[in-house]
Amino acid sequence: MSDCSGELVVPASAIRDASDLALLDVNQRIPFLPKGATVLCKLGARHVPKDLLILCKLERLPEPPHQRAAFVEIVLEEDLELRLRGTKPALLGDVACKIPAMQDKQASSLNEAYRRVSEKFEPTRRSAGGNVFLNAFHKPTDDAWLVSLNTLRDERVGVWDAYLRTTFSADTPHGVIEIRPGSSSAALDALLTERRVADWAYVTAYNPGSRLLPEETNQRAHAELCAFVVSKGWTSFEGRGAGLVGDWPPEVSLLILGVSPTEARALGRKFGQLAVVVGLKGSPADLQAC
Repeated sequence: MSDCSGELVVPASAIRDASDLALLDVNQRIPFLPKGATVLCKLGARHVPKDLLILCKLERLPEPPHQRAAFVEIVLEEDLELRLRGTKPALLGDVACKIPAMQDKQASSLNEAYRRVSEKFEPTRRSAGGNVFLNAFHKPTDDAWLVSLNTLRDERVGVWDAYLRTTFSADTPHGVIEIRPGSSSAALDALLTERRVADWAYVTAYNPGSRLLPEETNQRAHAELCAFVVSKGWTSFEGRGAGLVGDWPPEVSLLILGVSPTEARALGRKFGQLAVVVGLKGSPADLQAC
């Protein structure tokens, strides 16, 4: 065919690769913003009375022409997570938060807090609130531009999707073992049986927070990871995590045997990682947030 366009609809039953199928059916929570982070809700200045405008913060919007706008702060009292729902847009999880400009009024979700801010500061609007992903922003550092929660969500989901599409390999005495989230590995199960352990984890110290660092910095972190694993008495095999697209350099990593998911997540946190891959003999590999 030529000079045509359309949509190809494929039933899930036609997808043979279990790891590809897992991408369409993922239902998981991943980190979004930490406890104590501040979210800035953008207001329509013409709707804000002058006596309330003095309680707002004035910040420049990230989009040209970078005009100033009025914002009200919401402070997170818990870690905020994103709820992944397969191919559907990720949603915000519930989170306890407070609104300093409203005498620390409490809310149980960011959407509720935004609605309360709008009701108070935009009394002439026909309906309070709006799309929190488009109208709420985060400022990573004092000198950084504001980032909309929508942009932040796309970035975080993109990183997680890249993790799910990564092949994690390990060099073992029986050859290279390849692991993909959502899939099981007969070769790995055989190794676990031989070593008489049931659980395993795949951890890297490279590029903490999924931010590229110089190779020398990564090598030092990897050496520290290796020393820590040895001190715990765990058996490990070195390997590399490589994405399918090839737009991210492979990361030197360790396949660690006999480590529980809880210990693996703690190890990932120790080295600044967003996630680790864990598993149990006979079960598919599972990508878990740290």
